Order: sequence, then C-alpha cells, then structure tokens
Amino acid sequence: MSDVIVFDIETKETFEDVGGYNPEKLTPSVVGIYSFDKDELRCFEESEFGQMWPYFDHAGLVVGFNSDHFDIPILAKLYPPLKNIQSLDMLVEIKNSAGHRVKLDSVAEATLNTNKTADGLEAIKMYREGRIAELKDYCLADVAITRDVYKFGRDNGYLLATSFSGPKKIAINFNRELVVTDSRPLSLGL
Repeated sequence: MSDVIVFDIETKETFEDVGGYNPEKLTPSVVGIYSFDKDELRCFEESEFGQMWPYFDHAGLVVGFNSDHFDIPILAKLYPPLKNIQSLDMLVEIKNSAGHRVKLDSVAEATLNTNKTADGLEAIKMYREGRIAELKDYCLADVAITRDVYKFGRDNGYLLATSFSGPKKIAINFNRELVVTDSRPLSLGL
C-alpha cells in the first residue's frame, strides 16, 4: 500500500436532482484515476468499477480536488475501504491556507497555464446524452490536471491561483503546514 492515486469522479445527477447538497445521494457515472506507481491514467464506467478497486487497495494516499467532501463520500458508499485510505484534498489545503475556496480551473490556469475542458454540469449532460467516450476524455483531462497541480505543489512547495489582483501564490507543504505568501519566492525547506 504505497501507491499515490489521483482521482476524479463524474456523476449521473445534479444536486438539484437529489434534493440539495448531499453527495451520498449522487451516483458516479465514471471515475478517472492516475497511478503514480504504474504511471497509468485510466477511466472506468460503472460496469468496470470492479477493475478499479484494486488500484485503491494498493494506495497509501488518494489525491483529489474537493475529494473529501464530494468524490470520497460518493465512492465510499460503493467501496467502504476508501474511507480508510489517507487522503489529500487540495481544495481543503488551499482553503485552509488562503481562507477561501478556489476552482481547480483557477489553480490550473495560474500554476500550469492550462484550463479545464468543461465542467461538471456539462459532464452530466454528456452522460445523459450517451456521449460516454467524450465524458471519459473530460474526466481523464481533469485527473491529468489534478495530477499535474499536485506534482507542482509537491515539488515546488506552492501553487498559484488567480485572484482579483492577479495570480496569488499559496505556499503548500503537503505535510499540512500551509502558509499564504505574496508573490515573492518562498523556500519551505522541502
């Protein structure tokens, strides 16, 4: 159990469809993962989830963006052992450091000079219209962005996010010691 798995899920329903914010009532349509040990990016439809669980069985850490409050509660109802794996929710870490939430697209744009290809509501539309190959491509693109944001933060000790005054540096130490700084370089001794 030493692999790091980066993951993202797309759902079949919106919160409006299930009567409000309650992730446990949502059903995953696809789940995308990246395994650092295997250097492998894969996406699984619901009928393929049995092939996906072994990746989580070998994970010492799962990484996501809003995963503690969205992805994990949804998947854990199908696979309870997921709750026992250490998780790193980058949105939680950024919020704890910066004092507010930011979108993955904001972090990807400022940190990596890239953008997401769509959003979660468009993903639900893809599912409902049977555009599963397109949905999988979108989910895998989100996983790749999340992986690259994680790698950048892990390797450099900070992430950037757009703000009203331009990109803002958010120092990230994935040992949970977070500090918000201005745009000057910061050494965390990592």
